[in-house]
Amino acid sequence: MTSGKSRASVLSDVPTVAEAGIAGYEASLWVSLVMPSATSPAIIARLNREVNDILNSAEGKEALVAQGLEPEPGPPGAVTERIRSDIEKWRGVVAKAGIKAE
Repeated sequence: MTSGKSRASVLSDVPTVAEAGIAGYEASLWVSLVMPSATSPAIIARLNREVNDILNSAEGKEALVAQGLEPEPGPPGAVTERIRSDIEKWRGVVAKAGIKAE
C-alpha cells in the first residue's frame, strides 16, 4: 500500500491505505523550496515561475516520477497552505495520541 491521497504513478497497481480500508488515511512526504519572509515578491515570483516551468516540462516530470515523486507545480501560496494544513493535521494527531515532548 501507499500512504498518499492517490496512487503513485510508478506503483499504479498498488492501492492507497485509504483504498485498502482505512478511510481518510493520508500521510505523505513533500519537498518544496522555502525562503525568508522578507524575500522580494519579484524574486519569489521569478523562482516560482522557473520551478513551475521545470515541473511542467516532460523531462522534469519524467525525472521526478522515475524517483517516485509526483510533481505538483503551483503558486507560492499553495506551499503556505500546505504547511498550515499539515501543522493542524499533525497537531491533532499528536494531541489525540497523547504524545508529549521529552
